Amino acid sequence: MIADFNPDTIKAVVFDVDDTITRGTIAIKAEAWDVLFPNKQELVREARELYEYTGKGDRYNIIAHIIGAPQDNCFDNEAVQQWAQRFEATVQKNVRDNGIHQDDLHALEYVHQIFPEAMYVLSVTPQKSVEENIQFFATQYPSMQNMFVRIIGTPLVEGKAGALRDIAKENNCNPGTLVVIGDGNSDYQGAYDAGTQFIGVNPNDRADKWPQENFPKVPNISHILELL
Repeated sequence: MIADFNPDTIKAVVFDVDDTITRGTIAIKAEAWDVLFPNKQELVREARELYEYTGKGDRYNIIAHIIGAPQDNCFDNEAVQQWAQRFEATVQKNVRDNGIHQDDLHALEYVHQIFPEAMYVLSVTPQKSVEENIQFFATQYPSMQNMFVRIIGTPLVEGKAGALRDIAKENNCNPGTLVVIGDGNSDYQGAYDAGTQFIGVNPNDRADKWPQENFPKVPNISHILELL
């Protein structure tokens, strides 16, 4: 379950990327799906509901569903890989063009001052892609250079929860002293299964995804300055 939020106990901070470190990424990805599969929007919707919104899969599962490929070993399917590369090229360009909001950059800098050796990125974006995006942003915003101890993307052997337990071991602490900051169900579920603290990023233009939960919720990460 989600650990009670207590900033005095936090030993490490784990950030999601899409719509957390960056803003507007969900809309960018939605547009990319529409561009790639303009005549299969119903299948796109079904696939995203099955895999993206639940955190039970990734872009490879979504593409396999859309094109009718088997889910087993879809990562190794050549046709799925080709579509994934097209999707990645479209998203990566637009995410980079969109940049990082100055207020959010200030928040990252603030957190880094408090946890200079205990900031992580954990994303369900493929490893190579998330690494390249963070490295790109570090060239654009010098304060982000060497900001994160590790950048973790998919594939994740035991999901986000497994990665969070590994981070706790690295920091010689229990998972309850980590805080996950993210906007998605995969972030929430990983924090829940690992027993970490959680700050939900819930942009103002979306309904509250966690109405019954007591953990802090912010419209964007600039507001974590009020919490840590």
